[in-house]
Amino acid sequence: MGTDYDAWVDSYSPIDLLRVEDIPFYVNLAGDSGKHVLDLTCGTGRVAIPMAQAGLEVVGIDTSRKMLDLADERFRAAEKIQGSVQFVHGDVMNLDLGKEFDLVVIPYNSFLLFLSVADQRIALDRVFQHLKPGGRLALDVFTPDLWRLTREDGQLYYRADVTNPESGKRYVLWEQSSADNLTQMIASRYIIENLTIDGVVERRTYKEVLFRYIYRYEMLHLLTLAGFADVDVYGDFNYGDLTEDSEVMVWVATKPIEF
Repeated sequence: MGTDYDAWVDSYSPIDLLRVEDIPFYVNLAGDSGKHVLDLTCGTGRVAIPMAQAGLEVVGIDTSRKMLDLADERFRAAEKIQGSVQFVHGDVMNLDLGKEFDLVVIPYNSFLLFLSVADQRIALDRVFQHLKPGGRLALDVFTPDLWRLTREDGQLYYRADVTNPESGKRYVLWEQSSADNLTQMIASRYIIENLTIDGVVERRTYKEVLFRYIYRYEMLHLLTLAGFADVDVYGDFNYGDLTEDSEVMVWVATKPIEF
């Protein structure tokens, strides 16, 4: 991974708020799959904590100690916890927990943080190793978009206005990026503006992230090479069809019972 998420901790709340619609999808899928879930690149616990609230037993893995500290703080402050979460500092590349899970999730483009085909294959091998026979992998990645991949490097564009429902804090998010379409790499700078109640910018933060984007049939090929079967892809978190207008690709794949 090429992004240092320790440096993101103080500014990550608005990034979390950009994506909330996937949480019911992952929680419900986990409930249908079994009780034991592995959340890879769990970050701040955005998905792991709601799973624990739903009565599931979750292990969350991340390379950022500071993200895990924040996740643990949020977990201790959360209400109606019926299950459990164990946050573990670790690297997917050499992960060996000595146990198997009913479901492994890699939400919110996190699979794209593996910056080479070799690393992506290793990550999927580690997932396969940690799944029970019949267990499932679920992940989502953004759909490569021609406009995003061909626009002028460094062009500033508006992403969203978000408000923290608990604190009432307001943010405006902008993005600049450049794409290398030969290596399928996108280098992005997120600009996060903290606003006062009157709409005045009181703080502006710049954060960098590096992705390797992936195409539909490339992802299917990687999952097949890793040994997965019954591979499905959707265009949203309501199991809708993947179309050319879909902003996300949501993948669900099964480890065969016999392999």
